[in-house]
Amino acid sequence: MDLNPVYPLFGVVIGGLIAFSASMIHERKQYRIDRIQRQEQTYSELMGLKLTSEQLYLLMNDAYTLFGWIDARERLHLPTLPKLGKIEEKHRECNELIFELARNNQKLWETLGLIQVLFSPTEELERLISEFEPTIIKLREHRELIAEYYEKATLEDVDVPPHAATEDIEEYIHRYVDIPFEALQKYLREQIDAEKNRVKHWWQF
Repeated sequence: MDLNPVYPLFGVVIGGLIAFSASMIHERKQYRIDRIQRQEQTYSELMGLKLTSEQLYLLMNDAYTLFGWIDARERLHLPTLPKLGKIEEKHRECNELIFELARNNQKLWETLGLIQVLFSPTEELERLISEFEPTIIKLREHRELIAEYYEKATLEDVDVPPHAATEDIEEYIHRYVDIPFEALQKYLREQIDAEKNRVKHWWQF
């Protein structure tokens, strides 16, 4: 008895569909793996930016303090102190650090923008990212406190460092750098681990 010609054609169609489905599944898995890798890379960049930001703010604090101190002593016609260095050097150092900080902040906002693209949008993610907005303003205001102190310094207190240049800086960096970074890092780590788990179980299934 002759075979119905539809049967071989049906087999070819089924085989094609299976091959197509397998290819789609593989591509979808690879896409999700690539996405996780990009998330991991962005997470690592955020960790690096945290360390760089901490260091830059500490260096800025020291540079502004020394520049303000030297400038105040010159204003009060006090003899120079060799240990403080020259005012021109400190002024140049402040300007260089401002430039480095601006580049670091630009990289930070670029990374935060990439995070918004790579991770699922949630109210919690937007809230954590918005916590970075006050950082630049608050730490700039903190530097201004140091400048204001030395602008008003007198002979009696010019050699006494302002509170903002000593104890306060640690608190400010913790509040406006450490806490926002660590909170976002914790959230992203949880999201990456959850996505890895979903990919693993989905592929096994």
